[in-house]
Amino acid sequence: MPIPTKPSQWNCLNFTVGATLVGGSSSNVIPCSPGDSVIFTASIRWLGGAKRPVIGVWFFDQPLINNFGSLEISPPNTDTGWHIGTYTVVVPAGAAVMVVQTYTQDLFLDGSSYFVGFNPAPTLGPPAAAAVNWEVSDYYISLNGNAQYAPMDTFQSNGVFVAATVAYLQEFVFPLYYLGRLTSEYQQAPKFRAWLAALISPIVDLLTLAQQAYIKFDVATAVGVQLDILGTIVGASRILPFQPSGGFSPTLTDDDYRTLLYAKIAQNQWDGSPAAIYALRRQIFPAGRITIIDNQNMSLTIVLAGTFTSLQQDMITNDLIFPRPEGVLVNYTFATLPLLGFGFNNATIAGFNVGRFS
Repeated sequence: MPIPTKPSQWNCLNFTVGATLVGGSSSNVIPCSPGDSVIFTASIRWLGGAKRPVIGVWFFDQPLINNFGSLEISPPNTDTGWHIGTYTVVVPAGAAVMVVQTYTQDLFLDGSSYFVGFNPAPTLGPPAAAAVNWEVSDYYISLNGNAQYAPMDTFQSNGVFVAATVAYLQEFVFPLYYLGRLTSEYQQAPKFRAWLAALISPIVDLLTLAQQAYIKFDVATAVGVQLDILGTIVGASRILPFQPSGGFSPTLTDDDYRTLLYAKIAQNQWDGSPAAIYALRRQIFPAGRITIIDNQNMSLTIVLAGTFTSLQQDMITNDLIFPRPEGVLVNYTFATLPLLGFGFNNATIAGFNVGRFS
């Protein structure tokens, strides 16, 4: 696969593959000798898929036929944050060159992915179909204290499946940010870089944890007990205070509970305007329609048009969805679709003989 077009600024490569043993490598094969000292530091993150993304240094003989081990860094597959790894290894006997590569392997037997260290005898099974997405950023390799040039510039298939889809991206990468603070005096100091990488690794993990907390407790992506915690914060229980009609359980599913949470958050922030109610309808019932009628007698009539389950109708009529001004009676009417209208002919609005007045 030809190298993808580079934007003017980029700091990481995004890989999407459909099989194991597919990824990228450096075309610069670095000569080495048994006993040489190699330090490798890399930033990598897993984004999805049931395989283990790896970046590292593989040791071969000169014809690149026999492998004598690999220095591997794999991120955890329990979050999508950036992780940094650093490791020092002595070039094993039999090796004459080393190659920087990144590709996917099978998960460990316990289903985990995280690994930083030397694999003396990597055994790779046959290529297998598997959708995996990961990113690699800053990496640094030194040989006997001398920095080595090994850019990731070759993106290949595994001989069975097609090559990886690769994209150059500009992102904020925690490890890259901190390592980039080094002054010029230490930019090419491999041991200092490795020491700093090891020092900031737990800090980066904590930042990743904090970053994941925002994702895990986003109403749109939270599930299960995460939604329950959000409900406690905003004041909306998963268990309804009434028995719904239509055979529904009063204990809401995640999808229905998410609707209730959006509504409760909007109620807590309501400024008293009809415009805010219309905005709430667009968020939680995008295919529906709503009309608010002020009856001028301390009562409102809210006419809703759209497809609503009986559970949704129950939550609406029990004042759990739309905010209600204090002391104002609200009457809800669910229109029979399609409504009479002109210029449209769909499930919501239709012309004569099909559309209804209410």
